Amino acid sequence: MTVDQALEAKRKEAERESVATESGVGLVWACDVVPEPISWLWEGWIAAGKLHILGGRAGTGKTTLAMSLAATVSRGGSFPDGSRCGAPGRVLIWTGEDDPKDTLVPRLHAVGADLEKVAFVQTVRDAEEDRSFDPATDLPLLSEKVRQLRDVRLVIVDSIVSAVAGDSHQNGEVRRSLQPFVDIGNRFGCAVLGITHFSKGTSGGNPLERVTGSVAFGALARLVLVASKNEKAAEGESSCIFARAKSNIGKDFGGFGYDLEEVPLDAYPEIKASRVRWGASLDGTAAEILDAAEGGGSDGGHCPKRFPSCARNWPGDRWRQRKSNRERRKRGSSPGHFGEQGRPLGSNQVRQRWREFDTLGHFHQTRRGYRFGMMLTMLTTIR
Repeated sequence: MTVDQALEAKRKEAERESVATESGVGLVWACDVVPEPISWLWEGWIAAGKLHILGGRAGTGKTTLAMSLAATVSRGGSFPDGSRCGAPGRVLIWTGEDDPKDTLVPRLHAVGADLEKVAFVQTVRDAEEDRSFDPATDLPLLSEKVRQLRDVRLVIVDSIVSAVAGDSHQNGEVRRSLQPFVDIGNRFGCAVLGITHFSKGTSGGNPLERVTGSVAFGALARLVLVASKNEKAAEGESSCIFARAKSNIGKDFGGFGYDLEEVPLDAYPEIKASRVRWGASLDGTAAEILDAAEGGGSDGGHCPKRFPSCARNWPGDRWRQRKSNRERRKRGSSPGHFGEQGRPLGSNQVRQRWREFDTLGHFHQTRRGYRFGMMLTMLTTIR
């Protein structure tokens, strides 16, 4: 670089600093950013510095899956596809659901974790007394602890919904609450894995939309992993499936079968703990894998029997009503709102059906569900 070029570079840098100072907004020019490859703990599945979501049905061992991943990271072991952990190190776990003494530590024992590299986030010292750690308010303190430890590679949050300070169905509130986790990952290069559930009654839907709460959970995460039961498992096939529903930084398809088994601990033979036994790899998108596994079976959701028949089977009901209307037109009668006996319904009766469905429906537990319930009501009662 010549002297003139060096002076010109300094002049441009001074201009950029001046602009940032005057406007109060810091700018990073693209020409100053050095491209970096994605750093993977598990190639294609767990990325260093990124937020991940693991969602699934109840009873699929989501926490057990997370303990298996934690063990692999802690000891630098192999993942289900045979690849080695790219950056072994410490693992921090916060859980609001399971007790480390009788549940989590036994599971870590069962999968051979390096227990000296796994720690549980439990308390915060505040005004000379200890209180329970709250992921919704204490993330700055967790960030400082991660900085002090230096070699944290994985942070597990169970459940991630507990980190939302507000309504977990509101997009803005979820994004504001999860952003500190994103910042911790970016700043210290550790992967963050949040565990959550599938909403009931969503079997057969888009895997991302099945994650409970706001769509921001799936949108903000760079990778979304899902787990479900294999309802149609043949003899010799795994009883559960683990799939990749979304990835903004790699492939977004494929998965693995797995089983949950209970084994006695070598160091404590009287104690048994569950662990994951990985099975064969699976091809296809998450939606295809889930559809094949669940086969339209129940995921714990249901439509109450007290719902009107049109609410339980409204597409077929609408087709039958249209067919009936065509037949009435041929006979010269006017179609409209008809009751079960084929007699026209008055406006008061139509409104009563509307009120009954809205009262009985469970859709209006959330704002989005309420709108869906209203739309479904109109489609099923107003012909």
